[in-house]
Amino acid sequence: MRKWFRLKPLKDYHYLNQSGCDKVAGVPDGRLFNEELLPSMRELDFQEDEIQSIFRIVAGVLNLGNIAFQNTGERKCRVKDSNVVQDAASLLEVNSKALNEVVTKTKLKVIGQAPIVVSLSAEQAKFARDALAKFVYEKLFDWLVTKVNRVVAPRQQSKYSIGILDIFGFEIFELNSYEQLCINFTNEKLQQFFNFHTFKQEEKCYREEGISFTKVPYIDNQPVLDLLEKKQKGILPMVDEELVVPKGSDTTLIRKMHNRYSKNPHYREEHKKKLELFTILHYAGAVTYDSRGFMEKDRDKLNDEAYALLSKSTCVFLASLFPKQDTRNKQAKKSTLGYRFTRQLNTLMKTLHSTEPHYIRCIKPNPNKAPLQFCGKMSFDQLRNSGVFEAVKIRKAGFPFRYKHKEYFRRFSCVIPEFRRKWNRDVISNCKKLIKHFGLDTKKVQIGRTKVAIRQRFF
Repeated sequence: MRKWFRLKPLKDYHYLNQSGCDKVAGVPDGRLFNEELLPSMRELDFQEDEIQSIFRIVAGVLNLGNIAFQNTGERKCRVKDSNVVQDAASLLEVNSKALNEVVTKTKLKVIGQAPIVVSLSAEQAKFARDALAKFVYEKLFDWLVTKVNRVVAPRQQSKYSIGILDIFGFEIFELNSYEQLCINFTNEKLQQFFNFHTFKQEEKCYREEGISFTKVPYIDNQPVLDLLEKKQKGILPMVDEELVVPKGSDTTLIRKMHNRYSKNPHYREEHKKKLELFTILHYAGAVTYDSRGFMEKDRDKLNDEAYALLSKSTCVFLASLFPKQDTRNKQAKKSTLGYRFTRQLNTLMKTLHSTEPHYIRCIKPNPNKAPLQFCGKMSFDQLRNSGVFEAVKIRKAGFPFRYKHKEYFRRFSCVIPEFRRKWNRDVISNCKKLIKHFGLDTKKVQIGRTKVAIRQRFF
């Protein structure tokens, strides 16, 4: 397989070596590949030709990432090593000369005129290369999800389903760029949903039990979401807008952002450090972003020449992902990464609001992936950033302890054994006698239809 796909050591791939970590202690990659990944793919009805095509495309994407450029003049560049282009083209089964053209040049189309070929600078070529790689990988990923869903779907249609949403959480690195902004935007949305659902469940419980309660206030991060996504005013729409402004650039973008959000309490410009930096006060804390590269990353579109190249691939599997009859409409072709991301996120949130969610909070106890090691600050930060403390605060403000009538009676009747003869079959009556005996304020310990609700301060 290494020879077939011209595989190199992991450290030699630009897309894989950025973290500086290519091994995890105790994880046998080779055995997992042969004994778990391949058998799982076959179990899910992947055909051998599909498996080979998937690996071929992934290898092709990795080689695309190794294409490097050097400037040869103003807004002109060339590929440093043509052999890398040939390797990528061979794996993707496309014409190497055409691939070279796609990543170093683009066509400017003006209505009523013939297309004008425009050369790209080395920096622009790098973004064109990354956009090509991401689109190929995205199409492959979408195909894999569709394939797996089709295989595991029940044979009979059902109106009920169980879905699993796996999220990593807020990302706060030394260097945060457009990717982290999108990820943290997602987490703001999910955090709002979690807070709202926790609050909603509290109120629902009190209403069903007939318990008197005071509405509990909770942190609503809508102002931060407005800062990020509000039409014509948010940061993401502003990046989209700057793409169509003549001579728009990362510099003009950040200046406009500093000017527009100077009085926003959730935005902070970092001009004392660098003009390009800005900070957003997220739910999980302050995150400083570097705006350099925002424009190109948001543009992130596959031009017609690149699409046509992939659709002509002699790899039948890859060509099927890019049908010759381009089904993308004009809006889809021009849509930005931010626009597509926001639309998909809103679709996800709509789906979530139609479900009954349950949460499993996974806390990573130490950075070493080691057993029996506990890092207190690291665990504390994860609990805080995931909103667990906020959920506890909401619960504590109400009636955090709730017992079924029989459970409450069994738990506390032993405290006063001399009352044994006074108990009867009416459990609610017995609970009232216990509460009266303890001298508890009935506003702070209430008997509901099925439960006894107690405030925390009594324990």
